[in-house]
Amino acid sequence: MQAGDLDTAVEELKAALSINPQAPLFNHQMGRLLLKQGDPMRALDYLRKARQQDPHLVNIDADLAQTLLQFALQLLGSGRTQEALTQLKTAMAMDLSGYPMIQADIQHQLGRICIRQQRWAQASKFLQTALELNPDLAAAHVAIGWVQSCQGHQAEAIDAYWAALGLDDSLAEAHYHMGIALSRQGQLKAAVAAYRTALNLAQDPEMIRTIHSYLGIASVRTGEIEAAERIFRQVLQEDPHLAIAHYGLGQVLASRGQHDTAVQSYEQALELDPALLSASAAIGLTYLARKQQSASGRKYIHSRQAEAAIARFEQVLRKDATVADAHFGMGEVFRIRGNLLFALRSYQAAVDADGSFTPAHFRMGIVCAVLGRNEKAVEELRTTLQLSPHYPDAEKALNRVLAKQMAEITTEVLPW
Repeated sequence: MQAGDLDTAVEELKAALSINPQAPLFNHQMGRLLLKQGDPMRALDYLRKARQQDPHLVNIDADLAQTLLQFALQLLGSGRTQEALTQLKTAMAMDLSGYPMIQADIQHQLGRICIRQQRWAQASKFLQTALELNPDLAAAHVAIGWVQSCQGHQAEAIDAYWAALGLDDSLAEAHYHMGIALSRQGQLKAAVAAYRTALNLAQDPEMIRTIHSYLGIASVRTGEIEAAERIFRQVLQEDPHLAIAHYGLGQVLASRGQHDTAVQSYEQALELDPALLSASAAIGLTYLARKQQSASGRKYIHSRQAEAAIARFEQVLRKDATVADAHFGMGEVFRIRGNLLFALRSYQAAVDADGSFTPAHFRMGIVCAVLGRNEKAVEELRTTLQLSPHYPDAEKALNRVLAKQMAEITTEVLPW
């Protein structure tokens, strides 16, 4: 039905209802038409009246549940999560025994709400139920992938995204989340390719800006700072309320030593999205980057700075043990204090959480070299250069370790 036809039908039903407001069929039909017009809130009024007037109307529970679902989606889009949850729970109470697709959609959205609240186990339960009801619900496969990825299970996440793409290979959300999982596995080039595929498919402006922001973060990791800054500033010009772009801009500023303005960006990110814990950990990293200078000219970090940084890293890791920035920060504190084995453990945790976190690979390489673990040092420094070919001092450090290895090999074979 065309928009003009819908408008005409609505006006005709209004006229009929003005004569007979107690006609359940008219109220039911009006609710369905208003839903088609994209007005689920008004549709609900008519559908509820129809159900009160005749609880046995054909499809009334299914139509009411579908309308509650659409209203919940509108509420979620405006950040009214609790109100959306109420609508979805009401929809679940409808008699939907003959409508597994609608049941699946409701379970899927309940799972998405749990993801927002970082209730991973409950999210998985809802999403698995959704897929039992409708195995072809591609968006639910994507959501399960995100649950896995956020818990550090990147291989399982990628499997879920492939399942979604097997059902719908034009699903931009699956490609872009695939990019995030690949990045966390350390496959940065593949991640960038996935982001670009997602950009070619995405139609939602907010998703497009988010994908651009992840491309910007990838550019920071590869050392393309100017390109990253252009991306973040363009995104923030279009949408100054996108938290991930503020975090990314903070990364650019911090890489240039502009720590005060970087902190402002991180704080803005946290104000917009308190769950973006990487921004909180990044603030802690700026504490460690601001070195003091003694009368003799020696640079050092004041104990108060270190303690404030530690408190921030520990707070973040208590909330989410997969935040690479926080593990890296703990590694930096241990390294500064000379606890190299503990530093190594923290750097390893950082790259386990995010295999594309270039600074952690570099620090691991340096610490391993100091500890005499030359093979591991070479591996990490090469990984650093694969991720960021111009990473400061990485090539020089690699050459030194390789020269040291060669000297040791030569010494070993001399007696022969």
